[in-house]
Amino acid sequence: MSITAEQRALITAIHGALQADADVEAAWLAGSLGRGGGDAFSDVDVLVLAADGRLDEVMARYAGDLSAIAEPVLVNPLFGGRVLNVVTADWRRFDLSFIETA
Repeated sequence: MSITAEQRALITAIHGALQADADVEAAWLAGSLGRGGGDAFSDVDVLVLAADGRLDEVMARYAGDLSAIAEPVLVNPLFGGRVLNVVTADWRRFDLSFIETA
């Protein structure tokens, strides 16, 4: 399965936002697209490694402002904010899952 242009644009936007964030150590494409599967209807799942001791701040920052990635119409924080389930106005969907090493 190949990633659609819309999914690729979303991955690029997420990559840019996370790369510019000094509190983000690394990020991985996860879920079905990360495994090389999925389809045109798959959401983009990204696993985000926050710097030690910065997890709460990173989660709060992205929960409060996703404009560097997309303009959301729905942000559904799950598991205490460790996962942000997001839908944009043009129905693109992505999840950011936050972890830390400690």
